[in-house]
Amino acid sequence: MILDNLALMIQRIQSLYLALIAAVSFTVSSVKLYELAPGETAKNTALYTSTVWKIISTEKGITSEISSSTPLGLVLVFIGFLALITAWMFNSRKKQMALCKIMLILSLAWVGLFLSGINTLRTLAGAGYQFKIYPFTTIVVLIPIFILLALRGIKKDDELVRSADRLR
Repeated sequence: MILDNLALMIQRIQSLYLALIAAVSFTVSSVKLYELAPGETAKNTALYTSTVWKIISTEKGITSEISSSTPLGLVLVFIGFLALITAWMFNSRKKQMALCKIMLILSLAWVGLFLSGINTLRTLAGAGYQFKIYPFTTIVVLIPIFILLALRGIKKDDELVRSADRLR
């Protein structure tokens, strides 16, 4: 019974998109996102490194946490868990669509807050710093795209079921 449900869930393309959302969310929540390194014209020598959870300053071998961005990390992990829950709710397309819309709003808000945090840190660091973005940071943009693709797949399934109901 469980294997039949798992096979049915895996057959649907939106399940793949939802799994990718979860994988990207969990991966990005555990890696470095970007850093600000002092250039030749920088006034201080601190190196700023950011993860989803906190921003760290390293200067003369001393590391200190500048700010905690725990809410940002929690939202990203919540999106990942919500994607997994949505994938397992394959029998209820209306609930899946509602959860996908919630995930879309959360992911767009997350991207906005993340970009705002980058801008704030660049202002705090001052002129002369070089911005370096790590590769996994760019895949965060894929989360809203995968959500839209999953939503489209769920809508297609819903239309298919409704057309089959009309034929009966």
